[in-house]
Amino acid sequence: MIFSELITKYDLRPNSYVYTANFDHKYWFDYLFYKWKPYIAENHYAFQALVSNEIWYRVIDEMLEIIKVDSPNFKIVQIKVKVGGIRIHLENIFDKVFYGVQVIEQVLYDESLIY
Repeated sequence: MIFSELITKYDLRPNSYVYTANFDHKYWFDYLFYKWKPYIAENHYAFQALVSNEIWYRVIDEMLEIIKVDSPNFKIVQIKVKVGGIRIHLENIFDKVFYGVQVIEQVLYDESLIY
């Protein structure tokens, strides 16, 4: 699976979300936005309502790096938290990336984020 090393590196699994104290949300949001701006689909916001957890931001960043190599013409439509988990909407990706993203969505999920 395309993201298996990433999942192992961060020991990702459902319901393992940990709030990061003193988390600098603005730094990470700006970091992702400006780094990935050339890949944001036209008329889309890309990163919305993300969480206060540095690991999840790192996973998103590293996941996009892997996607860039595999699907260099990809576009980010939206990455957000919804109903307890990350939702990742991309364009112009190959099938193995699509299925890998589904797995990332499954492991970046926590019932405590449902509100």
